[in-house]
Amino acid sequence: MENRLKAGSRPVLIMTKWCGLEDTARLAGTARAAERFPEHFLRTARSFESLLSTEEDRKAAEAAGVPEEARLELGCGGILAGLWFLCERFHAGMRVNLKDIPLRQETIELTNYFDLNPYELNARGCLLMAAEDERVLEAMRDRRVQARIIGYLCSANSRVLINGEEIRYLDMPRQTLREMGLWNGKEKDRRSPEQESSGGKR
Repeated sequence: MENRLKAGSRPVLIMTKWCGLEDTARLAGTARAAERFPEHFLRTARSFESLLSTEEDRKAAEAAGVPEEARLELGCGGILAGLWFLCERFHAGMRVNLKDIPLRQETIELTNYFDLNPYELNARGCLLMAAEDERVLEAMRDRRVQARIIGYLCSANSRVLINGEEIRYLDMPRQTLREMGLWNGKEKDRRSPEQESSGGKR
């Protein structure tokens, strides 16, 4: 796969495991969480720390022929930052359904309680890939790695997030870029044609 998509190309976006595992485990270890949730629930959430290795994920991706440039280890900024970086790498747009991004129930309940966005939690332990077809899923299953298609890349500029009837555009993950020393406030946002014509309003 070249680092610039050909017109009409639509590699599928595949994500392994579940979003926000590391931060879910961290939240489950707080005193505030202990005041709200039963111990068996918190014990399960804390156990997510055992899922942070991506060694089997990488081996499965390599076995399926996914090149290194089409794989991204997720981390700071969560799945949303990862999607942005992968789109930038391929000079591509995307369409992703938020409901297809895998979340554990423990993550949903803890982020609701702490008023956090689960898609922005640290996503260490997850691998995001752009694959030419769905056969990668078979390689993941062979190694017992949870994996799911969450959308696809496209040659159009728009980076679309779908949530039921709502459609919005993925924003540049500024806070993540600041933390990584990659954004100084001067870079131009990559906007969709619809945003440019409307002055950036949503």
